[in-house]
Formats: sequence, structure tokens, C-alpha cells
Amino acid sequence: MKLIPAFPFLFLLAILFLTEGCRKSDSVKHSGGQAEVPQNANANDPRWRNELFMSNVASIRGRAVYENPEQYLNSLNQVVDRFNGWIQSRQKFEGWKTDPMLSKQILFLNSLDPLGEKIAELSILFRNSEVNVPLSESQAEVLHDVAENLKIAVAEIPENASMALKMLRERFQKFREFILFQMIQNQISEEMKLRFQSESEFWDQLGILTGTDRLLFKGTRKSNIPLTPGEVFTISYENDVYVLFEQFLLHDVSLWAQGTPQTELEEVRLESRNESDSTGARNLVRVSAEDLERMKSIFQWTSVNIALVPERENYVPRLPLEVLLSGQGTIRERAWVSILLARQQDLNAFLIEVPTNTFSRLLVGFLFNGEIFLFDPELGISVLNPKVGAVSHPWTAVWDGGHLRGTPARWKDVCANPLILEAFWKMAGLNIEGLSEKLAQAKVLLEASPWYLSQRMAILQENLKNGKNRVVMSLSPVEVMEDGTISEESLDNAFNAPSALKKKILAENEFKSVDIWDWPIQATILRAFHPENRLFIFREFCTPFPDGNFNLWRGRMLYLDGILTGPLSAAGYFQRARLSEAELEVNYQQGGPALLDFYRACRCRASYELGLISLVLERPEAAEDSFCRHVLATNFRGFDIPAKLHCAKMCELREDWVGAKKYYSELLNSPEAKIRMGLLPQ
Repeated sequence: MKLIPAFPFLFLLAILFLTEGCRKSDSVKHSGGQAEVPQNANANDPRWRNELFMSNVASIRGRAVYENPEQYLNSLNQVVDRFNGWIQSRQKFEGWKTDPMLSKQILFLNSLDPLGEKIAELSILFRNSEVNVPLSESQAEVLHDVAENLKIAVAEIPENASMALKMLRERFQKFREFILFQMIQNQISEEMKLRFQSESEFWDQLGILTGTDRLLFKGTRKSNIPLTPGEVFTISYENDVYVLFEQFLLHDVSLWAQGTPQTELEEVRLESRNESDSTGARNLVRVSAEDLERMKSIFQWTSVNIALVPERENYVPRLPLEVLLSGQGTIRERAWVSILLARQQDLNAFLIEVPTNTFSRLLVGFLFNGEIFLFDPELGISVLNPKVGAVSHPWTAVWDGGHLRGTPARWKDVCANPLILEAFWKMAGLNIEGLSEKLAQAKVLLEASPWYLSQRMAILQENLKNGKNRVVMSLSPVEVMEDGTISEESLDNAFNAPSALKKKILAENEFKSVDIWDWPIQATILRAFHPENRLFIFREFCTPFPDGNFNLWRGRMLYLDGILTGPLSAAGYFQRARLSEAELEVNYQQGGPALLDFYRACRCRASYELGLISLVLERPEAAEDSFCRHVLATNFRGFDIPAKLHCAKMCELREDWVGAKKYYSELLNSPEAKIRMGLLPQ
């Protein structure tokens, strides 16, 4: 396996131990020091238990060490197997119960877990069967069993269910009818084998929704990424592989999203091939001790790094991992990621849904000292309080050295004076009538994805709750008394449990209701119906370049780790992904215009990423050059709007208000551009 030479020795040894297994012993570093771990060390052996556990953690975290996503995702399957050996030695949670706020939908999803197992068994049973032979007695028995389970599952989904659950019910029904028809035919057909394989793969996608009581971790089918662009490939990361990838990535992103990245490295000319810094070290982060400031930084990071895309009628949702990888998402998805990033730093964030005449507007709320501070995920800024007494331009005072400042408005402020929110949204071109009555109908929606409610993740988190390895993988369980009520003591100790958060929110604030946000479940189900979209999102990352590296994959992984500048960093790999026309001619001319355009699009993507690095490090000239000369001047339109927004922000940093207004005036269909233009000093 090809590794980055300058990466920490920890990762080298961890990967050799986990993926190759060819040495008699490996030296594994972790927070407790260094230990020699024999190749045949057993997870149940107390001498090596912690070392093996930490080597698995190092393997999950070492995303950029792997040459491509295939190697990384397949290694996560091995980690899942090792965690299953490790968890046998752990103490289970006695009387485990999911939070009462979740019981109904979680009980239904848990009932699907054995059904998924039966469908996988069905696929295996018929995979190697001959065609045009009668069903055996055992095959007919399994078919009948699956059909009965599907019948029960269909009955469990009510008529007034969400669109995603209705689609699931329809698929259950059609699959059951297919099985019953095959039993009547009493003969194995090629169509039967293909259908069973397809359904098994579909259940792989639903795996992260089911089995919260299950203790064993579940892997997924092997990924297969070709070395030649244009070939058909498969890529899987559902079940617990998805969870491990997502939660560790969220935590590592949150480490630098909560502050301002700084650099003490020698200046790097990002627009040249001559990077002078060769360390590839993590850029420093200045983190505020104030929780509200940290939440503002996390929200700002999300707004800068997640470019908005419209949620059209047939839009296929992206799960948080895909939003982070692609750097694109809808308003809902941007809010989702900001909430999960805040959770990793023990900051309580949630969604607030304000109804309007045509659709609901979404705000991200942050609970701090009993107060709820408001952020608008569509506009990319916090809800601002106007300056008292100012008439002509009430928000002038929010600018400080080219930065948009100001304490976010509180929910209490907005309820007491709806004009605050009305004027704020009006500046963005959003005219909401009768806002006072609509605020009284507002709901709080708590993020509680099923993969944060599983007992196995809670047990895993018990070993990852302190120090640099701390990762939030589970929402705290609460204790339910014999009479069905919740123990008040457990509520006080369960920091991020939905029931505990609901109590804290309603202690000093008024809402129509506080419920569980059902979108994560809907999005996961809808996502399972369109696995091809995952391949589309991953295509650029699964593409090799002439130097043999998967440069966009490694660059993106290093960027999300906060390793921004230098050739062995995000900037270095993105530079290598910007192939010149001469390099394209030499390497890909025979592939035709489509392949050449694909690599040109990769070059545009890499230039956009380089612009982001310059923006984050506050190098306005380099950022504007990247966005204008290498993104906006191309024929690839995917990053036009965010590139212009970022150019305007770089003008703001230089206090070039005329330049900022010019860029914003080209984006008058963007509410984010409208409000920022309205906030510019006159």
C-alpha cells in the first residue's frame, strides 16, 4: 500500500497491522504511550485490548493515509469485524431503553432488522442456484417466511405516514407479490436471482436505520473502484461503516470549525506549482472559550463550506457524510451538518420550523444558559438585532475589520418583537406576512438519527469520551421508571438526550411543540431508492490522476482534517489535480471529449477548493484569483454562485464595499447575496 511518507508513524503502523497483517508485530502508538502488539493478539486478551482498540481508532481517523476511498472503506469493514471481537469483552448497559420521545418510530425500525437479515439470507440462498429447476422444500420455506414478514411490515406503516415510508410500504408490497408469484411458478428463474440480489443491496442502504438494540456492528459489501475512469464501479458505506466514517469525520471537522484557522507556516503561493512549505501540518486553530462564539464559528464554517443547491421536486437527499464530502447541500442539509458539528463539541443545537403561507422557514437554534440564539441556514448568517435608534441603516455597526459581527438575536427577542425577524428576512427579499401569529405556531425539531441511538455506539463511545479521542457517537439514554415516567436525575445527567434537551428548551422558552425531526429517517429511506447518486457524488474522488494518486480524494480528506497548506496537504494534492491542457493531451486524448471534459471539471473543482483554503486563511487576493480566473472563467457552472459569494466576502475582508456590491448584484436570485448586500456600509 502506498502511504504518505511524512504522516505520523502511528498511521503507518496502524494501517499495516489492520489491512495487511504481514508482520509478526506492530508498534501501535496511542494516548497511553507505545506498546508492542503481536500479530495474533486477541481482542479479549487484557494485555492487548486497549492497544488493539486504539489501533482501530487510528485506522478510522487515518482517512487521508489511504490511496483511495476503496481502500479506506474496505478497511472500515475490517474495523467493524474487530470491534465485534472487542465488544464481547465490554459490559452491556443494563435495562437499555431508547429515549421515550423516540419509542414509536424506533420500535418500528427495529422490527425491520430481522427482516433485513432474512432478505440477505434469501439472496445468498439463491445466488448460486441453477436456473429452471424446481424450488426445494427449504427454499420454499424461506420464501414463505420472508413473504409473511413483509406482510407484517406493510401493516405497520399507517396511511398518514411520510412520503418516504409510503414508498417503503409500496416496495414491501411489490416485493411480497413477486415472492408469492415465484412460489406459484415453483421454479428458479434468472429474474428471481437478480431481484433477490437487488433487494439485498437495498437493505444494505437501510441498515443504518435499524437495530438500535443490536450489540454487534454490521459491515457492508465490498467496494470496488476501478483504476480507469469511466468504468462501472460499486461503493458501499452503509450500516455501521457509514456511522464510523461520518461521526469521526464530523468530530475532526468540528475541531477546527469551532475556531479560526491560523498558519505559522511560510507563505504558500496557492496559484503556483512551487509550494515552499513541505510540512503538511495541521493548521493552528484559535478557539474561543465562549460557547456562543464557538457555535457562531461552527455555523460560519458550515455556511462557507456547504454551498447551497435547490431542493427540487425529485431531489435525492444527501446524508451528512455526502454533504461534507461534496461540499454541497440543501438548506435542510446545511442545517443538519451544523447541528451535528455542534453536537461533537457538546453544543446543543436544533432546528426551529416557522410556518409561512406557502412553506416553512428553517432556523438553527442554539441553547446557551437557557437562551436560544438564532441562525439562518439559508442566509448563512445569524439573525441580527437592528441597532436601537438607527433609522437609515440600522445594521451599520455589525462590521468590524471586514468581518460581519454581532450577537445573534434570541428567540425571546423575536417573539417579543417580530419586526426583528421580519426586517431581517425582508432585507433578503423574503416577505412573510402575519409573522407574529406564525411564530406562535413554531416547532422545535430535535436531531436524533437512529444511528445515534444504538447500544453498540453507546458502548463504543464509553471508550472515546475523554481527551483527543473523544467522539460523540450516541445520544445519552434516560432511565424510565416502572410507572413509565422519566427519572429526573437521569434527565439532568443525560446531556444530549432528546427528553433532556426538550426539558431545557421549554424551561424558559415557548413553542407549539418539541418533537423529533423525522427528516433524517425520510432522507435515509429516499436515499436507499437511488444508490446511483452516491456513485455520482464519489466519481471525482474515485478518479486516479497521471501521478497515480487519487488527488481529489486525498485533498478533500486533508482539507476536512484542517491540514490546509503544503504539498503533503490539501493544497498540495489539489494543485496536482489541476492538469494543464498539455497534460490532458498526453494522458487522456484517446478517451475522447467526454473524458477530457471530466478532468477539466476536476481541475475546476480543485481550483474551487484552493480558493476555499485561501478564504479560510484570509488571503483575499489568492482566493479571488482562484475563484475568478480558475472557476468563473471556465465552462463548468457547478460552483458559480458560491464562487461569486466568496469573491464578495474577500472584498469585504479588504473593506472594498464597491467590489463586494458588484459581486452580490450579479446574484440577486440568492437571498444570501441580497442580505449581505443590504448589510454593506453605505
